[in-house]
Amino acid sequence: SLRCFLHLEAARDNNLLTFELQDKAARALLVEPISPEAWMRLYYQHARRVFQAGLRALEYADSQDPSLLRQFRDWRSRLSTSELTVSRDRIFLRNPGETLQSAESILRLFAFAGRHGLRLSWDTQRRVRSELEGIAQRFLERPPAWSTWRELFSTPHTALALEEMQDTGLLAAVFPEWESVDSLVVRDFYHRYTVDEHTLVAIKIIDELIAHRPGTPTHFHEFAGEQDDQVILRLALLTHDLGKGTNPGDHVSGSMVAARTLMERLHVPQPVQESVFFLIEHHLDLSLIMNGRDLEDAATARFLTSRVGTQEDLRRLTLLTYADISAVNPTAMTPWRLEQLWRVYSTGAEQLTRELATDRIHEEPFLSKDPSVSRKLAGFLDGLPKRYLRTHTSEQIEHHSTLEQRCKRDGVAVEISREPGAYLLTVLAPDQPGLFAALCGTLASFGMNIVKAEAASNASGSAVDLIRFADPMRTLELNPGEVSRLQWTVECVVKGSVEVTDLLKRRRRVPRPNVDARIAPAVRFNNEASDSSTLIDFVGEDRPGLLYDLTSAISGCACNIEIVLIDTEAHKALDVFYVTRNGAKLNETTQHRLQTELLRVAVEA
Repeated sequence: SLRCFLHLEAARDNNLLTFELQDKAARALLVEPISPEAWMRLYYQHARRVFQAGLRALEYADSQDPSLLRQFRDWRSRLSTSELTVSRDRIFLRNPGETLQSAESILRLFAFAGRHGLRLSWDTQRRVRSELEGIAQRFLERPPAWSTWRELFSTPHTALALEEMQDTGLLAAVFPEWESVDSLVVRDFYHRYTVDEHTLVAIKIIDELIAHRPGTPTHFHEFAGEQDDQVILRLALLTHDLGKGTNPGDHVSGSMVAARTLMERLHVPQPVQESVFFLIEHHLDLSLIMNGRDLEDAATARFLTSRVGTQEDLRRLTLLTYADISAVNPTAMTPWRLEQLWRVYSTGAEQLTRELATDRIHEEPFLSKDPSVSRKLAGFLDGLPKRYLRTHTSEQIEHHSTLEQRCKRDGVAVEISREPGAYLLTVLAPDQPGLFAALCGTLASFGMNIVKAEAASNASGSAVDLIRFADPMRTLELNPGEVSRLQWTVECVVKGSVEVTDLLKRRRRVPRPNVDARIAPAVRFNNEASDSSTLIDFVGEDRPGLLYDLTSAISGCACNIEIVLIDTEAHKALDVFYVTRNGAKLNETTQHRLQTELLRVAVEA
């Protein structure tokens, strides 16, 4: 009826549905006139069903093809599992009755699709659709563990998996909040997609960015290497526009409410929830700064950091903004807009780095139910960077304060805890020259690979060193007793009863990147970023033991590390050190000598 309407209106063969014709169709084609937005929503819902019917016909025709080419395409069948089998690039259920009786196994089906980039067969889709009501009930009664949801949101083809969930109706059945944006139309010339399609396209853009598909910007790809960030980003993108269906006047608030309900149902850990809430609340900020602020004005940098707070949040917000703008329409992310977004990120990152040394905690109120605890915490926090408050929960801060008391009693406090994909080494010790280098060397001697670290000291002279490290050989996992031995070794090194150099003699040497390494090392000094320290910015190829070599070189030049912020993006080390010598900034002679040493240890075999 729509095509006939278009032909009659144009008095010729015309299938272009313009805004004006949408208005007319909404008034003329139904018994009761409805708004153009509601009419277009109906149109898209019907069009999706027609499209799916066409795909079914093509799949059936392909299944009848006896050619050698079809048999060649069947090579993917080796991906089959005990629950699933793959044929002609489609996923079939081996035992539908058993698989569809468990929410956990149903979710594994879509995680499998996301991991391998495969779509469900028509038979599998049909079976899921026919069981939707029962499946929704199973997800309520015995919901899958967060680890299974995390696996889904970590797959390289998450967008495809979510598309399959939408096509079967499972997405709305499991997430009732999704119904409000399903086929929801935003009627303007700028937005090409419906809200649900925009959401899935944005997640697909993140998938492509992580995979570094041709055409994706390299500098943003390097941001997206951390798996925890990928899960947070995809979850934030899935929920960031849900409020457009429930609270269009203030969709950010509506999205926050919907996201809270959704994530509680998924049992998302609190730190992940807080990161997702932050991204939803601020997902328009960078666009507004790009379009309405002077990026050369120092006030813009201060405004941005007041909204963001940490390097990690800024990085994730930049990636989300890139995906959000790119998913508005295929040409929305112009080269100029891409450059502006990069400038906004660079402005914020530089200001946050500057504030790391200058913004310290002094008489910061910290509320606790016990006034004596509040006084103790205030004493512990005094002198630490304000970033510490932004990146740690109140429970973590109280725990670190307790460790400081243990340190004062025993001389050092060391803890090693397991985290998703990594371990966390927490050390509270009296601040001393070479402490951080010694910790890095101890981890290197055990074959551990440092992926992220922070170190600072408070006004009472206690160093707070937090080092996240990976165990590539699974030494600690396969030998639980090694955790205690590593912890004991760290304590001995801090107390001075064991020398790091002796530990490193037994370390298996690994080849270091030479001068032709893919990422050439670079060292930059900045005496303007801090009132009291020299900022050293190191970028280079990451490798086991690199951080120990860098920090040893700094200590070897009689310099003291005041604050350190370590990060790793893919195979690139991004290390920031605030350094002094004899309590003052480094002069040009010391800078030149230290630069030579840092570059030497970074490339020397």
